[in-house]
Amino acid sequence: RAVGDPAVRFHEDKLRLLRAIRFACALNFDIDDETLEAIKRMSAQITVCSKERIRDEFNKLLTNIGRGRALRLLLDTGLLSAVIPELAALPGESHARAGACLDLLGNPPTLTVAWAALLFDLGAAKAEEILTRLRGANDLIARVAGLIADAPRLAALEAMGVAEQKRLLRKDGIEDDLELLRARAVLGAADASAAKRAQQIHAKRKAEGMWPKAPLNGHDLTAMGIPPGPVFKELLTALEDEVLEGRCLTKEEAIQFVEKRRAK
Repeated sequence: RAVGDPAVRFHEDKLRLLRAIRFACALNFDIDDETLEAIKRMSAQITVCSKERIRDEFNKLLTNIGRGRALRLLLDTGLLSAVIPELAALPGESHARAGACLDLLGNPPTLTVAWAALLFDLGAAKAEEILTRLRGANDLIARVAGLIADAPRLAALEAMGVAEQKRLLRKDGIEDDLELLRARAVLGAADASAAKRAQQIHAKRKAEGMWPKAPLNGHDLTAMGIPPGPVFKELLTALEDEVLEGRCLTKEEAIQFVEKRRAK
């Protein structure tokens, strides 16, 4: 319940429209009817607040407990339509899935996985556009877009070779990718067996080592008379594949591999 006339309180600072939702969900109490109606009437006015203030409030909403309920209230009051109309325009099953996914994340979830869960059905490009509009940090935008874009690859992890698996699994924040896949699998939005295998493969590859030291580097290739260029880069990548697969562990083996590769 607002102190005094809720419309007056919200007029004093429009960000209170969002804060009312956040406090109600974080503290698990109901918003009284008069206050709720005032939020609905004034929801479009949230846009007078700076993008940065709105973003910060959403960051708190998405990482507090009760975040699934917060999404439902944002929808019901019209605040989501005012801030992220692309998301509000999705069908109801997308909203239900996003809310349930948010609630299945760990407490508290990282901002990356929370935003990815919220925007997943919009795709990586649209998520990047929305977060840019909300003045999100560049690294957060890149991580969220990458998490959404990499989701199909992570679900297909078992079909990859060892080198490809390790390249994907050693990226920064891979735990967020695995967390989102797990939550979506619980909802039936991703394959449960694929999610379980991804966790197992991650543990196995992590134990093996994601960053084995290559027996040859760029200086060694130069010493072998290989000039910088596309072939140089291709040889380094192919050599790393061999090392990641565990097939090329000594310097002598690496030299033989490079010489055979050049002769093709």
